[in-house]
Amino acid sequence: LIQSDDGKIVLTGNLNSNYGLVRYNYDGTLDSTFGNGGMVSEDVNGTDLVNAWAMQMDPACACTKIVMSSNTAGATPISFARFTLQ
Repeated sequence: LIQSDDGKIVLTGNLNSNYGLVRYNYDGTLDSTFGNGGMVSEDVNGTDLVNAWAMQMDPACACTKIVMSSNTAGATPISFARFTLQ
């Protein structure tokens, strides 16, 4: 995802078995103003292996929302996480 307002790049995926986002500046360096040193993670149920994500531009808050889902085999249930980027 490239943010249209500032050109920053947001990647979605797993960070240490959690839902995660990483944001880079347009020059490729981590955006230290985002989360913890450029990264945000959320542990929903212990092992959140992202298998799908969707992005929504929300005019109500002038922000981008990202929803990620996990569907792993075994005892781990399906889970979801939603992040708001501003």
